[in-house]
Amino acid sequence: MSQTSSSAQWHYTDASLQQKGPFSREQMLAMARDGTVGPATLVWSAGMPGWVPFAQSPLASQVPSGAPARGGPPAGPSAGPDTFQGAVRACFERYATFGGRARRPEYWYFVLFIVVVGIATSIVDSVLFGGMMNASPINTLFSLAVLVPSL
Repeated sequence: MSQTSSSAQWHYTDASLQQKGPFSREQMLAMARDGTVGPATLVWSAGMPGWVPFAQSPLASQVPSGAPARGGPPAGPSAGPDTFQGAVRACFERYATFGGRARRPEYWYFVLFIVVVGIATSIVDSVLFGGMMNASPINTLFSLAVLVPSL
């Protein structure tokens, strides 16, 4: 049976990488037209080797170009998890979600964020508390705040 047949069951992942579905081909095309499923949204159907962006799926050619009004990463430099701002936002949006995996750029940008802000909070602590070795409440609060998403 062809993976684009009307009886194929399709799945997609939302912004928090939660799997949605199954949906029929017609439902997926409708979601692509109304922007629920964007070009970068990961989709999968039986017979496919793995998850692919909607734009690379067999269904993409059946949606008129320019049809998705929204969905996928927004335009601009802070678009998705492959940017510094997008990676930090994505990690905090999935604060206590322990399923799935972060992609390599998302992980390393979040590590960079933790290191940079950790250094900044240490400097603020030393300025505010006069270099006392035991007083670092701002850095301690930041470390506790990022403990769960860093897991």
